[in-house]
Amino acid sequence: INERRVMKKLYPYISKNLLENPQNYQMSKYVGPEFLKSYKESRVKNIEIFQKENLFENYESVLMNILKNNSNLSNFEFHKESYETENLLSFLYVRLKTRKNNETNKKILNQLIKKFEIKKLLYLQYDSNLKEISSNYTKLSNYILLSLCCLLKYEQTKNLKFLNTSLKLNDTILSQRIKINNNFEKSLFCFVLQKELCYISNLCKLKGIKK
Repeated sequence: INERRVMKKLYPYISKNLLENPQNYQMSKYVGPEFLKSYKESRVKNIEIFQKENLFENYESVLMNILKNNSNLSNFEFHKESYETENLLSFLYVRLKTRKNNETNKKILNQLIKKFEIKKLLYLQYDSNLKEISSNYTKLSNYILLSLCCLLKYEQTKNLKFLNTSLKLNDTILSQRIKINNNFEKSLFCFVLQKELCYISNLCKLKGIKK
């Protein structure tokens, strides 16, 4: 309870269940430099919590595990009747990471990002037109993988759209942090948070903003 109160004071966007109560960021008030400070403190606090767990020794092994575990997706095609969102996102990440991305992959990733931006949710399954065919939106690995894809796209393009979406995804995941029980997912999300914080810090330096 004390930890939740501290996090609430630090950074308000993760103080409630964002899967059940999506945050409308467009209505957020500007609160000045203190907001950036509270954001950083919140992210650092959560990273430290994850690092106390029995995670992977290094985060490169996390990424290699995604590549290894999804090698069977090398023949993945976008012509099936339905897709498991986790498989779809894993495939997109592998294509991005190996720089074998094409226009179809880009289109699918942008559609998934748009769907999240509209509903702030990712469903368990989608059909060939990326229409949700499942009512389940609670699988956190989907949000983690999409955030990972967004950060990689930001790294490759410097397009702030991807960093912005990753921030929202990570808020959503953090609002459900205690439900991440899998060590692989904890390791992956810790890596994602560190990447996000690094990119935000670099952006602040570039813009001459002190945190």
